[in-house]
Amino acid sequence: LGRHVLRLKRGRQLDVTMEMIYRSVGQNRSGSRIDLDDGYSFIRMHEQLVLVPRMENDCIGELKLNWIRVPIDDKARYQLNEGCVAIDADKVKGRLSVRTRQPGDRFVPLGMTGSKKIKDYFIDKKIPVIEQEKILLVCDEEKIIWVQDRRVSELCKITQETQNIIIMTFGQLVERH
Repeated sequence: LGRHVLRLKRGRQLDVTMEMIYRSVGQNRSGSRIDLDDGYSFIRMHEQLVLVPRMENDCIGELKLNWIRVPIDDKARYQLNEGCVAIDADKVKGRLSVRTRQPGDRFVPLGMTGSKKIKDYFIDKKIPVIEQEKILLVCDEEKIIWVQDRRVSELCKITQETQNIIIMTFGQLVERH
């Protein structure tokens, strides 16, 4: 097969074989992807094939998770703005980490009893594939506890037994005056 060279806006070239393109186009599902060695991916979006930079799982760009652990009685001291969540601190196992989606990731969305694949959750919410690559997941050492700006895990929800909470945001934590 012949070789095709794609030129990106910055002038960089990628060598892409027709086989790579056909493999990606041949997938009938929207969201199918073929990762290239050059740090790019082809993603099928309905009838189109889109070339996008691939995000690495340890890359969260400029966003930083801000959080504070406080007794539940202190919850009223903080403004829980949009993009700010509170969870039961005693249900968190180990350290918090932030990453993007990985194949096979599952979580238990708030209000559900069973787990759901993150990929299926994104599809159900009609989140475009390109956006899915950017959504951050806050995890402890055992589970996903928050899908950025979307949903908290049922496993970390605040209940009547909750004594300590963690308030999290990718924005600023705001204390009421």
